[in-house]
Amino acid sequence: MRDLNFFEPYIEKRSFKLNKSLVLYALLMILLLGIAAYGVYNQLTIKALQSDIKSRKEVAENPKTLERVNEIKALEEDVMNFREEVEKIKELDNAIENKDIIDDELLKAIKNKMPEDVFLTNFGAYDKEIQINGISKDKYSIAEFGNGLTSIEDFSEVFISNINQAEDYYKFVLSVTLKDVVDDGKDSE
Repeated sequence: MRDLNFFEPYIEKRSFKLNKSLVLYALLMILLLGIAAYGVYNQLTIKALQSDIKSRKEVAENPKTLERVNEIKALEEDVMNFREEVEKIKELDNAIENKDIIDDELLKAIKNKMPEDVFLTNFGAYDKEIQINGISKDKYSIAEFGNGLTSIEDFSEVFISNINQAEDYYKFVLSVTLKDVVDDGKDSE
């Protein structure tokens, strides 16, 4: 027979024993609940995205929106064409500036060659020729002016085409041919 010891539960150490199958079932249950919660969360997200897609699709397929989009595309094309035209104009302006022979320096050189008794009444530039009309007190001043213009580098030929006497002064017409002028893309000879 066995002796009963009423103090045995107090004397012995209690040990906690884990049941492995119970822990595995608990972990499996938590995992299944996590997967189910994740599935529910994904489903709610999908429904929210579907409603967002539906509302955006309604806006995108709205005839007013489509009309506005077409207007914006047309404006974008116009802006692109305008930018291309502006670039072409800038290139053309640069080309014209590079080919510009009659500038401030040339006008100053002409002014410096003018005698005191010569006054200009008209100054015209045509293609590769400059025509200068003026008046002078004597023919010698006109000849001096014409001779002075021949020393300017940009001029290839200076020709006094007409001198007329009118009362106390002389009217003259002087034609100047320019060097290195490009006419319609071809160098002048």
